[in-house]
Amino acid sequence: MPDTLVPTLKKEPRLHTISFGEGGAYFYKKMPTENSAAEYLVSAATAINYPKVRSVFNSDEIINWVAFGPDGAYVIDTPGALIASDPAMTRNYTRDGKSTIVPLRCASFGPRGVWVVVEDDGEVRSRGLPQNVLDALSKKGVRRIELNPFSADGFFVEYTDGTTTWRLPTTWHTQVEDTQKLNIQMDEPAEIKKDLSKNIIFTFGPKPDVYCISHQGHTAWKGIPEKLSSRLREPGSPSAVSLGEGEAFFWKKGTQYSVSSEAELAYPEVWKIWKSDEAINWVTFGPEGYYIVDTPKRIYASRQNVMVRTYTNSGNQVSIRCAAFGWGGSWVIVEDDGVVRSHGLESNHVALSWTNPNHFYIEYTDQATKWRLPSGWHSKIYEVEGKLKRLEKLPHGGGDFDKILAQFNTTWRDTGKNCPTIKHIYKIVLLDSIWDQYNQYL
Repeated sequence: MPDTLVPTLKKEPRLHTISFGEGGAYFYKKMPTENSAAEYLVSAATAINYPKVRSVFNSDEIINWVAFGPDGAYVIDTPGALIASDPAMTRNYTRDGKSTIVPLRCASFGPRGVWVVVEDDGEVRSRGLPQNVLDALSKKGVRRIELNPFSADGFFVEYTDGTTTWRLPTTWHTQVEDTQKLNIQMDEPAEIKKDLSKNIIFTFGPKPDVYCISHQGHTAWKGIPEKLSSRLREPGSPSAVSLGEGEAFFWKKGTQYSVSSEAELAYPEVWKIWKSDEAINWVTFGPEGYYIVDTPKRIYASRQNVMVRTYTNSGNQVSIRCAAFGWGGSWVIVEDDGVVRSHGLESNHVALSWTNPNHFYIEYTDQATKWRLPSGWHSKIYEVEGKLKRLEKLPHGGGDFDKILAQFNTTWRDTGKNCPTIKHIYKIVLLDSIWDQYNQYL
């Protein structure tokens, strides 16, 4: 590990990507936040063996990711171009009479001129790969691959369904296995829990200013694709909406549903399910091509072995009410019996912001809601939630809870009965429109 990178990694930043080259060269990019774009850095040492990479970094061009290889080999991905030391690693296609470069999901280099790229539609192209790596790549759709630049047959592959296969030094095995391991076995309940459909539809988008909320025929949104807007303008409320990268979306109302054509590149596994004959209940999109698809027969997930649990005896999947992906690799799942499981969260969220770790939206089974959202969204959220019983459950031990409890106990006047034990307290949240009418009355 380069010495100049160690202080940064000790702070445990949320990284979008990181790559290493020869002679102390490295590139890393942090996850974006609501208030700032994704920060990234190319080490000063990169200028020695990879001067083109350093030159692009010093320019005004934004860098998405960098792949380093031996002997000065590189690929630089920017919003406007793909720059590769070997022109054979990139290719163009023609659309509407215009030549456009084929986007890449990832690129990697092995020893002695070996390389591999995964194009945005999932096609894998390579040069000089040994047979064991080719066999691994041919099993199913590939999200990303990393080659060992010092060993011809060393590699790490992540498939689009979230599973992995790899051949790495034996001293790395324990850490790699521990990172991927999670006990997902449990006993199946004797009774199937009642299905609880979502009363409010809320979803974040891939950018800070994108969201959609719907309830009882009233829908509000911001920054969503026009194709989805036209569907949401139709009478009635959707039963499911999910927003993904590259203007991908899923929409469902009644028995009708659709997956946008943009999902074919951004979420190829979701697209395959949509094009098959299998019905879809709902879809959740996330960053980096992550997804969950719920169908009447089974659940598909990009992190299948971690996010979806199975019962010990029957092997059946545990049903899921809803799921969400959030900032910095976080995710949350609410299972059908109400069990909430998550990764990278400090509290139990239902809808998570992709760009701000503090923003969330929760709907409880009693129709109460809790959320922390940008102030500019509040009026629309209140407007759509207006037909709900706007009740906010106060946490035990909180200041408001203790004050109300003390007031109730001290003002109890029925001498013939003991003061009852208060288990829950709900706060009635008035809409801005009601407050306006009240202030006008005063």
